[in-house]
Amino acid sequence: MIGDGDPFANYRLMPDKNVLMEPNYRVVVADDHPLFREAIVSVVRRTLANAEIIEICDLTGLQAQNLDDVDMLLLDLNMPGVHGLSALVHARAQAPSVAVIVVTAMEDPVIMQRALDLGAAGFVPKSANLCEISKALQTVLAGGVSVPELFRVERYETVWQMTSTVQATLRPDVRLTDVFRATFPCGSITGAPKVAAMCAISSLEPSPRGLYCGAIGMISPSVDGARPSSVWSVAIRTAVIDAADGRVEFASGGGITYDSVPDDEDDELESKIAVLRLARPSFDLF
Repeated sequence: MIGDGDPFANYRLMPDKNVLMEPNYRVVVADDHPLFREAIVSVVRRTLANAEIIEICDLTGLQAQNLDDVDMLLLDLNMPGVHGLSALVHARAQAPSVAVIVVTAMEDPVIMQRALDLGAAGFVPKSANLCEISKALQTVLAGGVSVPELFRVERYETVWQMTSTVQATLRPDVRLTDVFRATFPCGSITGAPKVAAMCAISSLEPSPRGLYCGAIGMISPSVDGARPSSVWSVAIRTAVIDAADGRVEFASGGGITYDSVPDDEDDELESKIAVLRLARPSFDLF
């Protein structure tokens, strides 16, 4: 799920190009609304041509279904007999290995985070179109993107920072340069929509930003044939010191979106650079 500020952006990918033909998947669609259940079944048939589909309309039916030999469960949280996330808890307890995608009208990020914490492999709102749902099926079956931490608020000295943890399994043909091209610069820095914002920045700013908004990190060598690993940090609110003349450059800012309020953006900027004005106590180890 990849996109700053949008919990469902991880499923907004390219339109389907391929139908998964093999293996023969077994998929359970659990939803009490007949029309929506029919729509989900049609998406599964379009995406997984040879899938065996089992339809369930309430918690009793879900409890009676053996999930051990099921590949995927598409689960609505509002079925009769279901209270909160009880259906997800039941499914995860009965068959921990089954991939559960929660498909629900409840788009509260708190509910999404709880579902992911309980082991859901994906979370798709019912407002998503059929192409997005189809792509979610393919992504989860391929061991794709998950969001173990969503919109976690971290406290820093002068600001609060909202962060999310996104995980994915790379295809063998994906190189580090591909990851960089897809990831940087971050959408929270450029603004949104990202590509249009980058074009605007390029036309308005007289020179490249240098290290600011770039990335600082390290790459470790491969071990026992495994792929190398790396850790990177975006260089925001980072001081660059010129060793020759002692000058310090400290840049700060924020991504602008269509609903940004100028005064609020200015207040945010002042909060981010407030750390430069704070007196620092002396520090000694001994």
